[in-house]
Amino acid sequence: QSNSIVYLDRCVAQCPNNTFIDTSNKQCVKAINCPALTYGNPLNGQCVQYCPSIGSIQLYADTNPNVKMCVYVCPNGYYMQN
Repeated sequence: QSNSIVYLDRCVAQCPNNTFIDTSNKQCVKAINCPALTYGNPLNGQCVQYCPSIGSIQLYADTNPNVKMCVYVCPNGYYMQN
């Protein structure tokens, strides 16, 4: 099973909802399939190494292998670290 999501083997200008651009292989992937040490960024739809901030609001990398997303609030039992 491939880590990428294939939609009729077509080229797209933007990845579908809930998928992110993996710039290393130029494919749309689910966040859990972003490359190692990268996370799905909901703001720009890409797998990123560092989660961004929006003004004074910082997004944080949820490193849970079942999530791998930039999030506004860390899950219970986890803490924000800048």
